[in-house]
Amino acid sequence: MYSSIDEETGRHVLYSLESLSKKTPGKGMGGKKQAELFVNGWKKRHNLNEVPINVFATQRDAEAFLGFKHDDQINAFYGDAEVYLVAENLKDTQDLKRKLRHEVLTHYKLDQLMSDEESYELLNLVHQTKNSKHLQGSGSMLKRYTVMNLTISRQKKQ
Repeated sequence: MYSSIDEETGRHVLYSLESLSKKTPGKGMGGKKQAELFVNGWKKRHNLNEVPINVFATQRDAEAFLGFKHDDQINAFYGDAEVYLVAENLKDTQDLKRKLRHEVLTHYKLDQLMSDEESYELLNLVHQTKNSKHLQGSGSMLKRYTVMNLTISRQKKQ
């Protein structure tokens, strides 16, 4: 998990390795309008109209919003209780659906349900059990999400 804080606005943004990619998928899924139409339908089907989801047309638009350039391709991120997607970097609607699930369930919904202290405790528990034989095969995923999450959570507590 990576964290970015815009010093001027105080905006706090979280994004994980899942939200970045090295390779350009090509033309993307067809643009901002198509992504917004899909997002609106997805929110309606899943009764998630309260979730604020914003779509940037381009990587450049997302970088301008974040206030910095990123070496990798940004597909999606979460910050200030809002989900953000970058249309040109999403391969297709399946890719968009995966990003929506991750950002909404992993970040938005947990953020709504748990206090900072509860989040820290959960992440600490996940980190402590990452070598469990019952979690074989999920180690690399746990490593990607927990190390940076624990760092961010600790910084929040200080």
